[in-house]
Amino acid sequence: MQEIASLLAAGKTDEACRILQPLCEQGGDTEACFHLAGVYGMLQRFDAAEQACRRALEVDPQHAMAWFRLANAVDAQGRFDEAEDYYRRSIALNPDFPHVWNNLGVTLMTLVRPDDAEQCYRKALSLAPDEVGFIVNLGLARMAQNDLDEAVDCFRRALRYQPEHAEANWSLALALLARGDYQEGWQRYHWRWLRDRKTLRDYSQPLWQGEPIEGKTLLVWHEQGFGDSLQFCRYLKLLRRTGARIVVEIQKELYRLFDGVEGIDTLLPHGTEPPAFDVHLPMASLAGMYTPDPASIPAELPYIHVVHDNPAVREAIASRDGVRVGLVWSGSVSQVNDRRPCPLELFLPLSGIGGVSLFSLRVGELEIRERELMRQMDMTDLAPLLEDFADTAVAVENLDLVISIDTSVPHLAAAMQRPVWILLPFAADWRWGIEGQESPWYPGARLFRQPHWGQWEPVFDEVQQALIQFRDRCVAGDAGR
Repeated sequence: MQEIASLLAAGKTDEACRILQPLCEQGGDTEACFHLAGVYGMLQRFDAAEQACRRALEVDPQHAMAWFRLANAVDAQGRFDEAEDYYRRSIALNPDFPHVWNNLGVTLMTLVRPDDAEQCYRKALSLAPDEVGFIVNLGLARMAQNDLDEAVDCFRRALRYQPEHAEANWSLALALLARGDYQEGWQRYHWRWLRDRKTLRDYSQPLWQGEPIEGKTLLVWHEQGFGDSLQFCRYLKLLRRTGARIVVEIQKELYRLFDGVEGIDTLLPHGTEPPAFDVHLPMASLAGMYTPDPASIPAELPYIHVVHDNPAVREAIASRDGVRVGLVWSGSVSQVNDRRPCPLELFLPLSGIGGVSLFSLRVGELEIRERELMRQMDMTDLAPLLEDFADTAVAVENLDLVISIDTSVPHLAAAMQRPVWILLPFAADWRWGIEGQESPWYPGARLFRQPHWGQWEPVFDEVQQALIQFRDRCVAGDAGR
């Protein structure tokens, strides 16, 4: 296989495939099939890699590396339970190969089993103690178990070997921010660009570094999700003191809502060619300039207001009696390994609380099961009336309470200083920290946390009792929070 290795080193994958395919498909050459699977993996043709591995294993079921590559192929296709089985078969045949332990750990993290993943990473490191990727993965596993101190230690250890390791730097930034170490956390926050170069705009003008810009034009642009834009737009009014003209480019879904955000001279929807500007900055980077520690967060609320009315939304909410509660149980876009969503079934007991009317603020396609549950819960679906966040703001303004997982809606409600309860997974996003019912970013918002991975039931037991108390206060004329 020296010829194949030479071809791959030269980047001639097509020629390598041409040589290997007949050997694998017709001759049943185990090594040819194994190497062909590797080439297909490089080309991200994972279904073909899977078939090549299976042909190799038909001839030699004791081929540990073929099981390893088969696991890689099915994992890449999203079949994680199957991948776990194949990694374990490879381990049974060759337990001293560190990468199979590491890859099994990655799969277990995807399956939301960080404690099991941790043990795999520790085994991998016992076989290859200086492997930086393994060290970073162990840090991620510890971070997923809210052990931020050990996570930070792991990331720093990795950086001693490779100071420019993007994933280690970015993960360290998030762990430090979650721990409240904002000064160093923000200093490393720029590593998000080096980890994913697609996020940094390729403007010829320089990034603003905080130097005087009086009389100049600063372009502030969005780069992350809706929730990030809603969280970090609080800094725009602080830019007034620079004496610069502030141009803001924002997601189209937030465009009308941002008409009411202070500090903007020119507002542009995403995709619009900006006017001439001198310097630019992504909105999230403003936090690093103005917030060296949690105590310095500008938390004056509200900083987002209703500026465009929607009578249809108001009337739909007003048509229901009692305490009006908006719900969000998942986002409109699902992500692999997203721990935030929770099943709508868990909200079902809330519909049995007398004097409470439920409304869905979830925008996006619903499953048949979800629609049936909404009917069972007598929940009003506001989504058809919500064209953008300006409409959602009208809904939030007219509801008595919002109960939501960690998505963009609770950021909106909290920024509007409306009653909001945020349901968090065990290892929540950095901005929520790892403990407590309150957030320095949103005074008044109430946080409900999973006590352990995947345990939503205790959260909803607490939410149910809190909602009963909230209803009683509303009836008594003092909603509070």
